Amino acid sequence: MDSSLGLIAGNGILPHLIAREAKRCGRRVVVCAVQGETDPSISSSVENTTWIRLGQLSRLLKFFKEENYRRISRARL
Repeated sequence: MDSSLGLIAGNGILPHLIAREAKRCGRRVVVCAVQGETDPSISSSVENTTWIRLGQLSRLLKFFKEENYRRISRARL
C-alpha cells in the first residue's frame, strides 16, 4: 500500500478528519487547499500545503506532480 495521501481540501471538518486518520495510520499527507474555503489550520496537521483559488487546475496538478503523485482516486462518502 502507498504510504502517502494527497488531499484536495474544501470547507468543513471532513478534510481535517481524513488527514488526521491518515496520519494516525502512518501515512504522509499533503494538501492542496482552496483559498476562502479550507480552514487554514489544516496546514499545521500535514507535511505540505499549497493554496489555490478555484479554477487553478494547472497549479493543483503542478503541486501534486512536484510531490510525486501519479495516481488519482475519488473518495466516496
